[in-house]
Amino acid sequence: MTMTLELQQNDGPGRRERNRQNRRQFILEVARELFFTKGYAETTMSELANRIGGSKGTLWAYFPSKELLFEAAVVEAVIVLKNDIEENLVASGDLGESLHRLADIFITKLTTKSTISLHRLIVSEGVRFPELGRIFYDHAFHPIHTRLTEFFDAEMKGGKMRECNPEQAAFELICLLQRPQQFLLWNLPAIMAENDRSAYVHASINMFLRSYAI
Repeated sequence: MTMTLELQQNDGPGRRERNRQNRRQFILEVARELFFTKGYAETTMSELANRIGGSKGTLWAYFPSKELLFEAAVVEAVIVLKNDIEENLVASGDLGESLHRLADIFITKLTTKSTISLHRLIVSEGVRFPELGRIFYDHAFHPIHTRLTEFFDAEMKGGKMRECNPEQAAFELICLLQRPQQFLLWNLPAIMAENDRSAYVHASINMFLRSYAI
């Protein structure tokens, strides 16, 4: 009896913490949808409270201000983007094969509706929240650039790439693969069909390899 009671008591705080984390995650998901579709100014805490089915007091308990909630929603979104891309940056026996796979995933992720919405939000709210650019850089661009730099450095030391500045090579590849996203940000047709994306990936990586591969 004592052991059962002790286990229940120990499980109580843990369960409450899990419930709290689940609730926080739910708030972030709803907030991100509102921010990405309506923008910062048009999203209100009252509307968010109605969407999550609680009071503004409950909402304030998790996020003391709209600004902090907005920052948390953006941080989570860029971390998800970064993790999805980094997971696919795995070396294989063939440099071209590795880069083709990475490029296909990279372009696919950068041209999703959610990623386009994220970039537009960062630009549109950049004057009001100049720190958003730093948030995106610290949590998305910089980790991806660093991981790609490390990858290229290892490939150079392994004799698969010519010796050069791996940071510059990483930056050039990222810029090259961002081109389809740029057209979507301008509301212009981009590489959406799988066969078009595959053709662009093939041409881009082959051009990159002509410059850097041995």
